[in-house]
Amino acid sequence: MKLFLIGKYPEKIDTEIYTKSWLKALAKTHQKYTYKKLHFREQPWLTLGRIPYYFFLLLIKRPDVLHVQYFADVVSPFFPLLICVKFLIPKMRVVYLVHEKPDFLLKHLPAILQKPFLYFEKICFLLADHLIVHTAETKQNIIDNYNLQEEKISVVTHPWNETVKIFDSKETLKKKYGISEKFLFLIFGRVVPKKGHDLILPALQKLRTQGKDAGLIIAGPQPKNHQAYWQNIKIQIEHLKIKKQVHLFGYLTDQQIAEIMKISDVAVFPYRSVTQSGVFFTALSYDVPIIAHNLPGFAEFMQKHQIGLLTPKENPQKLPETMESLLTAPQKITEFKTNIAKLKNEYSWDKTIEKYQKIYEKI
Repeated sequence: MKLFLIGKYPEKIDTEIYTKSWLKALAKTHQKYTYKKLHFREQPWLTLGRIPYYFFLLLIKRPDVLHVQYFADVVSPFFPLLICVKFLIPKMRVVYLVHEKPDFLLKHLPAILQKPFLYFEKICFLLADHLIVHTAETKQNIIDNYNLQEEKISVVTHPWNETVKIFDSKETLKKKYGISEKFLFLIFGRVVPKKGHDLILPALQKLRTQGKDAGLIIAGPQPKNHQAYWQNIKIQIEHLKIKKQVHLFGYLTDQQIAEIMKISDVAVFPYRSVTQSGVFFTALSYDVPIIAHNLPGFAEFMQKHQIGLLTPKENPQKLPETMESLLTAPQKITEFKTNIAKLKNEYSWDKTIEKYQKIYEKI
């Protein structure tokens, strides 16, 4: 079976880690594949220039399956080409890997564009032979919005990425990064408003006023279109007088991610909204227990596997209580780590590739 993959990469966010891991796992199977990238939002002219080349490449390669990491900014410029290729290669099957539910994208659009977007996306999904999503909630959301057949959509949980082995001790790494707090919380990923950095800072301050020796790592790139939010976070840190206990990092290399994960005791996800989160599974791949808002994108997995604690999004005052409950209960952290370790094979990339293969064969 010949595969042709299209995705967003590299771009120094969660989907880059996903794509790198996907290609690495595919290479081990000796599966024949071609990989090409599209990123219309940040590289519009380069992307448009690539489209004719991809068109001829698809005609030459004539793949059995075209697998697209579906984002609106990837598929939009590619869509007319896709219609032509589907007509010229009728046996080719098109699979979309849908990372975000329609509701997530809609709220970022002006009201006048919401109906055209839903109409466009429905056509995209109808054109595809199959959709893969990461959660049951996303599947139901797509069915509700577009009235698609249930059997056209498969749920494949976001796989856990391979880890980088770190041999330095936790103490050595803390000294390397200038961190002295005994217990470290981590919030990881792009610094954008939906991730709730501003909610965890008062929680940390409350723990500090209670005499808890706790610190916080904020790690991740700060997108240009969210610089105001980033500046407000830094002002909030100063105002709360926790500058010494909050350790700020930008974009991290794979080695740095592994080191930061090793010194972190708990990863916190006080998100305002989520479909699924790549960095959530990155934390789990490094055996870091989770505290997260009780959003379906988190709760579905956490309630099933008992790998951390959920806290009510509608009541931010509960967040410091939840954080304290783990800070003062090392046995609970050990229990969560044990549960996480049991899941690594089930959600490995090797297993995920097998699931994708079965979907290709089914369609």
